[in-house]
Amino acid sequence: MSEIKSVFHAKYEYGLQEYQIHEKDPFFNFLETLVVRMLKTLMYSGSSFLKDKFIDNSRVLIAKSQLDAIGAESVKLETPDGDFLDGRYLSAQVFKTKLEKYFDVIETTEQGAIFQKLVVKAEFCNTIEKKLSLGTECSYLQANEKVEAFIRILKGLGMDVLTNGIISKENNIRGVVINLGPTQEHLKLLTSDTKSTALIAHGADMNYAAYKSLAVAYLLRGLNVLLVDFRGYGESEGSPTSHKTKLDLETAYQYLREKKQIENKDLVVHGHCMGGGSATDLAARRSKVNLILDRSFSDYRDVAKNRFPLLSEIIYRIMPWIVNYNNSENLAKIRGHIGIAMAKQDAVISEEQIIKEIDSLPITEPDQIVKLIDSPGGHSGLWTEFPITSDQFNQFLMQAGLRSRLF
Repeated sequence: MSEIKSVFHAKYEYGLQEYQIHEKDPFFNFLETLVVRMLKTLMYSGSSFLKDKFIDNSRVLIAKSQLDAIGAESVKLETPDGDFLDGRYLSAQVFKTKLEKYFDVIETTEQGAIFQKLVVKAEFCNTIEKKLSLGTECSYLQANEKVEAFIRILKGLGMDVLTNGIISKENNIRGVVINLGPTQEHLKLLTSDTKSTALIAHGADMNYAAYKSLAVAYLLRGLNVLLVDFRGYGESEGSPTSHKTKLDLETAYQYLREKKQIENKDLVVHGHCMGGGSATDLAARRSKVNLILDRSFSDYRDVAKNRFPLLSEIIYRIMPWIVNYNNSENLAKIRGHIGIAMAKQDAVISEEQIIKEIDSLPITEPDQIVKLIDSPGGHSGLWTEFPITSDQFNQFLMQAGLRSRLF
């Protein structure tokens, strides 16, 4: 596991600017915490206050070790009200250095586009003669044991690894190939000064370890990544009320501003499902912060109403006291670039809610981008590598000035 360097202490002064987080009345804060804690206990056995009794953390630990293997830095953040959050920060430059240790980059041009792939350096391989299925022979570059272990980590992180890929058609050489996909010459090349960063806000019943492949998708596009667990998830303390999760993301934002010197225009906050509530809140409060709203609701009351239609009137009255997320309201205040990701087979977020979000989008400024990303998948899972959505994702990051060439 990576070593925690220090604890970052966030501060927050309520109500100094328009659209700021409202201070919670102590009584309602206690009541909200109690109700949410009870609901989380019933609905999610992965809550941090239950993890030692009811959940097997082995998969989470494996995911964290995989992130550490590509250079993740453990971070511990203290919220303004005194709880501690667990997270991982990943530098795109460190990730690039890790890859360059074992791999060479090969570029090919196809139909005017530049495609990049990684192949294991010859010094880490043994050449063996191998017969293919049709009887033809090829020279196969067999990576050594150490590199094979690293390749398994990359596969576990969701990278496109071919174990019998074509390295050279002319010389009939095969071996391990990692496809990086298309790139463009005019894209800026990643440097140690690159500040573009993604802050990932996870969904309900999940924690940041589940977003390891999304983190790599950003790294491959030249963005640094901060993954943080909300209170009540993973190793983070406390209970995840809507008020507190907004403070949690604010804490992560302050860490990036103060410790990594990230400007608002260089930050995209990616909120999936429940995380979209805190993500839109942050982007609405912090001018020029960019947003990807990923399969998230227009108003959390709509989710509850769909699940409990007979109680819809009561829910609309009491829900803001328990869970107060309103993405549609916040979208109108955002001055950064906005991407809305929807899924055709989403069983949780209806098309009606996505339409409400689209209707709530701000009148775009001359340099503001609003883009719809239409995924063929479901409510969970990675969509950034589908051919269509990958192109939409690339275009959004490029037009927002966030994307760089890794190589």
